Amino acid sequence: MTAAVQATLRLLALINFQPPFMNNNMRNIIVVLLGLGGLIATQAMAYTNTSPLTNAFRYGYGDQTLSMLDPTKSVPLENGRAFILGYQATLGTTNNVDNTNIAEENASYIRLSPYVGLSQEYRDHIFWANVKASTASYSSGDDDSYTDSNAQLAAQFNRNGKHRFELDVRQGRGHEAFAVERSGGALASKDTPHDRYDESTFAGQYILGSKKARLRLSFWGELADRQYDTNTAQTRFYDRQTTTFGFMARYQISPKTQFVGGIDTADWQYDETQGATADRDFIENRIFAGLRWFATAKTSGEIRLGAYDRDYSAAQFAGGDRVFWKLLLDYRPLQHDRIRFLTGRHTKASRFDDVAAVIYTDYGIYWQHAWPERIETRLGVGYREAEFIATGANREDDIVRYVAGIKYGLGEKSSIGLGYAYLERDSNAAQFDFGVEGFELTLEAHF
Repeated sequence: MTAAVQATLRLLALINFQPPFMNNNMRNIIVVLLGLGGLIATQAMAYTNTSPLTNAFRYGYGDQTLSMLDPTKSVPLENGRAFILGYQATLGTTNNVDNTNIAEENASYIRLSPYVGLSQEYRDHIFWANVKASTASYSSGDDDSYTDSNAQLAAQFNRNGKHRFELDVRQGRGHEAFAVERSGGALASKDTPHDRYDESTFAGQYILGSKKARLRLSFWGELADRQYDTNTAQTRFYDRQTTTFGFMARYQISPKTQFVGGIDTADWQYDETQGATADRDFIENRIFAGLRWFATAKTSGEIRLGAYDRDYSAAQFAGGDRVFWKLLLDYRPLQHDRIRFLTGRHTKASRFDDVAAVIYTDYGIYWQHAWPERIETRLGVGYREAEFIATGANREDDIVRYVAGIKYGLGEKSSIGLGYAYLERDSNAAQFDFGVEGFELTLEAHF
């Protein structure tokens, strides 16, 4: 019996988990499915294509490129192919499944997240495809359950030369829970399904300069279309098309220090407005510069600072110039310790029909420690300010989140972990206040 199968059985037996909606037959079926999955997936590596191209250049770190299978971790096959396969299984509980301050409801849940991918090298080119899904079932009912998925086809041409072209096509199915922008308690009924959407994305990039060149230039563009299909009275005003183009330069100042800078422009077009609500279409132009430094003694990180000008179609919404930034600092005081500090400010489209955008300012610090016997612990705290740019009185939220976790490695192929999180939101609109905490027991198994 593989370590992944043993861990799955141990996981369920250890806590004798059985939420109210699950009978013994269902539980046995899940054990068998997870066990078979562990048997199949024990030789896979972790899924690495988790972040879409959206916002990667705008807010990301490092030498951004299209996501792909990690060549250092995927399983090599014959004729230049590589394969990746695995899953994550989670048992969790929460004391406020609706993220509301009205009639808080406890819930337990099961979430399964399988992934599979395949890449093919041909001369100096590489092509890859992958799929990841995540499905969750809640004891509180189908309104809280969901199934998300993301499929990708992508390619890099002339990836080892001075000229590189990248193409990326994605089709995703996702949801937005009632967390920061909206709250179940603010709706007519808290038993409301998540805001679910389908999104199609096409992106491309041209990079001039080899990886060893002192100066590298990138030109990129992205087209995306998002359409919501639940809670349509509230969500049809979020349906939108976005077109983004940008330029980035990277200059190697020294072997361990790199300058980054760039400009980009984004055009957001919404399908509808609500009655007399103002048109939220806008064009945003940005410029930024920063430094990236690689491991020097005990630290590494990146800082970016920039400004943007947002021009709304409707005069009711505030535009003008605003500052944004991103700072990430990794500090390793000891061999087995890693402390990460991050802060940033960025703007995101809102999920209210009368709100143009939400401005986020984030701060966080996280500590990771590796103990003997393959044990790892993590502690962290994050703070977020959210400012809603609206036609009426502006809303402001303060969100604090505490996290803690412990993970045990079951050999090199899988791990089991226990995590805890607490989140509290304090808003100047009292109906959006809430607190929520939960525990998760997670098994990860891969080839």
